[in-house]
Amino acid sequence: GALPDWLSGEAEEAAPAEEAARAENLVHADTSSLPDIDIPDWLSGESISETPLEEQQTDWLGELRAEEEPEAVEPTAVEEMPPAAEEETAVSPFMFDEDLDVGLGDLDSGETPDWLAGVEAVAEETGTEEPVAPQDELQPSELPSWLQEMKPLEAVSSPQLLPEEEHEPPIAAGPLAGLRGVLPVGAQAVRVGKITPPSVKLNVSEGQEADIGLLRSLLDSEERPEEITRTAPVTSQRVLRWLIALVLFLVVGWSLFTGRQGNILPEVPAAEVQGVFRQVENVPSRGAVLLAFEYQPAFAGEMDVALRPVLNHLMLRGATLVSLSTSPEGALMAEHALHTPAGEHNYTPGEQYLHLGYVPGGTAGLTALTERLHMVAPLTMSGYDAWAHPALQNVNTLGDFDLIVLASDDPDTARAWVEQVASRYPETPFVVVASAQAAPMLEPYYQSGQVDGMVAGVMGGAGYERQTGIPGLAQRYGGAFSMGVLVAVGLIVLGAALQLGLTLYQLQQGSVKGKAS
Repeated sequence: GALPDWLSGEAEEAAPAEEAARAENLVHADTSSLPDIDIPDWLSGESISETPLEEQQTDWLGELRAEEEPEAVEPTAVEEMPPAAEEETAVSPFMFDEDLDVGLGDLDSGETPDWLAGVEAVAEETGTEEPVAPQDELQPSELPSWLQEMKPLEAVSSPQLLPEEEHEPPIAAGPLAGLRGVLPVGAQAVRVGKITPPSVKLNVSEGQEADIGLLRSLLDSEERPEEITRTAPVTSQRVLRWLIALVLFLVVGWSLFTGRQGNILPEVPAAEVQGVFRQVENVPSRGAVLLAFEYQPAFAGEMDVALRPVLNHLMLRGATLVSLSTSPEGALMAEHALHTPAGEHNYTPGEQYLHLGYVPGGTAGLTALTERLHMVAPLTMSGYDAWAHPALQNVNTLGDFDLIVLASDDPDTARAWVEQVASRYPETPFVVVASAQAAPMLEPYYQSGQVDGMVAGVMGGAGYERQTGIPGLAQRYGGAFSMGVLVAVGLIVLGAALQLGLTLYQLQQGSVKGKAS
C-alpha cells in the first residue's frame, strides 16, 4: 500500500545514504601505481571480496524481497501478440505497399473485424476475474502496531483552521470597513467613568499643607461667580438726567432771549478781530469792497452770525459791495447773507451792492480773475454791465478794490485765495471771516502778515460787535453758548464732589463696622 506522508519524508532522507554506500562498493580505484605498504598481521589474512555488495545478500533479506515481489501474471493474448513492426519489412516512407493497407471499411459498418474478435474475448475473460488478495498481507489502510507508535504527535494533533463565515456581512463603516468576521466589541469592554487617581500619601510639612489649602481655595473661588453688591441710588437716574437738562435749558434760554450774558464775553476783542475793524474803518465812503462767499449751506448759521457785524460796519461806512464766488452755491449764500443787513441799512440791489455770480475753474478761475477781471465777470446776475456802475469806473483789477473780504469754511479754498490774490496784490487790504474749525489753519497767514485780520466763528463775531458797540446775534449766541458751557462745567464739578463725599462716607461706615466686629 501507499506510505503515509510522515513516512515518505523519512524514506526520502534515507535514500541518499544508501546510494552513497553503494557507490563506494561499486567503484574500485587502481592501486598498481601506489607504493607498497606494509600490511599489519591482523589484516593480512583478510581477502578482498570480488563480488559486489548487491550480490552478497543475507538469507533473511532475500526472503523479505520474495514476499514483497508480486505473483507472476500469465500473459494475455494481447501481450503474446508480436508487434506488427517486427513481422513487416521496413520500407521507404515514400513507397506505398498494397500489403500494408488494412481493410478498415468493416469498422464503419458496425461489425467487428476478425482480427479484433480474439482480443475482445480475452479482454472479457480477464475483466470478469477479481483479484484475490493474500490473507497474510496487510490492508492498504492498516498499519502495524509498532509503526503506529512511531507516528509523530504533529500528525495526530494538527491544527485546524476555523471555517470562514462567508455569510456574515462586512463591516459598513470605521477603519475596518469591508472586512468580514470581525469580532464585535462587548458593552463591558468599554468603561465610561472618571478615573480615580491612586491614593498616594505624600509626606508634606505643615507649611506645604497650608500652601495647598490656599491654592485650593483660590481655584474654588474662580469657579464661583462673585456677587456684586449694589447700593441703592439716592434718586432715580432718569429723574437726575431730566433735572440736569432742565437746568441747562433754563440758563441757555434766559441768556438767549434776554440778551444778558452776565459779562462773560471778553471786554477787549482779539488782535485779529481788531485788525479787521481797522481795515473796515479805512474804507472810504462809496468805496468798492469785494466780498468772496466760499462756504457751504451747512455752515450758513455760523458764517452768517460771524459775517453780519462786518457787513453792518461796511454798510455804515457807505461802501459799495460787490460779491462773487468760485463755488456754485456761493451766489445763493451771498444773497442770503446780504438780504437782512441791506434791509436794515436801506441798501438797494444793483446800486449799493452787486452780484457777479459764479466764477468757474477753481484755482484756474482765480488766476484768470486776477489777470482779466472784466472778461471773466462782465455782467451781474441781473444781466447788467457790472463795470458801468459809477463806483466801479476805476476798478480794472482785483488790486483796485479798497478792501477784499473772504468768507470761507474750507482751509484749502482760503489758502488758494491767499496764494493767488493776496500775494499778488499785497497793497490791497485782505481780511478773512472763517468758521471755528478752519480758523486754526489760517492763523499762520495772519501771523505772517499775508492776512490783515480775521474773524473766527460766533465768538469772533461777538468780539467784533463788542468792538463796534452795536449788539447783535453774535453776542446773544455767544453769551448763551458761554453760559451753557459754564453751567455744564459747574454740574460736572458738583457731581464729582457729591460722588467723592458719598465714597468717603461709605469707607468710613465700613471701617466702623470692621472695628465693631
